Amino acid sequence: MDYSEEKIMNRTVLLATFLLAIASAVLWLVIDAVDARTAETIKQSVRSARCFHDSELRENIATLKLQGGEQVAKVHQAVLTKARTAPGCRKEVVQVLISNMAQATEPAGNQYENFFFWQSRASLLAELQATEALDLLIANIDFTDGWPASISPHHFPALAAVLRIGQPAIPKLQVVLSTDSESHRRKFAAFCIAQHK
Repeated sequence: MDYSEEKIMNRTVLLATFLLAIASAVLWLVIDAVDARTAETIKQSVRSARCFHDSELRENIATLKLQGGEQVAKVHQAVLTKARTAPGCRKEVVQVLISNMAQATEPAGNQYENFFFWQSRASLLAELQATEALDLLIANIDFTDGWPASISPHHFPALAAVLRIGQPAIPKLQVVLSTDSESHRRKFAAFCIAQHK
């Protein structure tokens, strides 16, 4: 091998070493970026998994069956604030509210306690714009405290929530208006639709 061939060989080895170093650096940067993203995803999952400690949410929501007052307002705001911290927290709150309300669709025991139970939970669903709760709310749109002289959201918690959720409820209300066999539910559906036209 003459001098020029040796020189070319040395340059080739040097270039290959340089390219290998660059490839290693790029690979290290990619792995570091993936690790950082994975760590952030894990942090977010842990954050949303720990929105509420143990039975905290269940106890807070149980407090909401009381009739108004400072304690209920404080719990209402605390649950709402925490639900807005992350999508996972909101989902957890909405699912628990829907589950609780689905089990209390008929007045049982203390009628007023049952009404306040619905009133506070429906209000939370409305403030969270929980469109996933629309089927339950619309199915119970005529649930009342038993004192209404006319259609008034003050006496119908599900109606009040549907009105506050607004436009996203219209397609489901139109189905009720055209297919429900109960004339009073059709009346409520028409009332809601009229409020958003």
